Amino acid sequence: MAKEKDEQLHTGHRSRLRQRWLDGGLEGFNDINALELLLFYVVPRQDTNPLAHRLLDRFGSLTGVLEASADQLCQVEGMGQIAAQFFPILRAIQERAAIQQWVQQQRQLALHTPEEFYQYFRPFFLEKRQETAYLLCLTVKGKPLGCEKICDGSLGAVGFQSRQAVELALRTRAQLCVLAHNHPISLAKASQEDLEATNTLKTALETIGVLLLDHIILGRGDWSSLAMEGHLQRYWE
Repeated sequence: MAKEKDEQLHTGHRSRLRQRWLDGGLEGFNDINALELLLFYVVPRQDTNPLAHRLLDRFGSLTGVLEASADQLCQVEGMGQIAAQFFPILRAIQERAAIQQWVQQQRQLALHTPEEFYQYFRPFFLEKRQETAYLLCLTVKGKPLGCEKICDGSLGAVGFQSRQAVELALRTRAQLCVLAHNHPISLAKASQEDLEATNTLKTALETIGVLLLDHIILGRGDWSSLAMEGHLQRYWE
């Protein structure tokens, strides 16, 4: 009987909190209430208020909860595997949507300099915890035609594959390309493997008449341009 009464209370509380959201969004919600509301959709038939408290205590803020890994979330009492996977999935979808919006906004711009390329690529790497490479395809006037991931992991360790890059350049009818990859835990200094990967891609693109303008490396707190460092021909002067 007590259990049924608790379930009725929880059901009523959920309905009231959802109605508050429908009436005014998150206006008037504190962080506990906001997280509690989100948890309704992955933790059914349970009072999520104590769980919201435990999550915020463990990770310190809503940002901390949303940025936690599934393994870290599973360590919190009451977080099952499905619920723990929800937040990383939500974060990944938010990142993809933000990048798509950014790319759309940049379509009317013309990119010409290392600084402009760095600013273009920066959002792609904000949440990357492992090395990743992207290729930006451009018209001869520097208009973006497309930008896609072409490699996960270290360019040397994984074995950089230029075939995927060439296919992207052909598909977008690019005339110019810019490569970018990150060093998540180190400075943006090109390794020998980075230089070899750059030359491999440059040669592959030349076979289809496409010029590799630059290779931008984004490090921990800095960035570099292989063209500025003399490893590729300077193109902006």
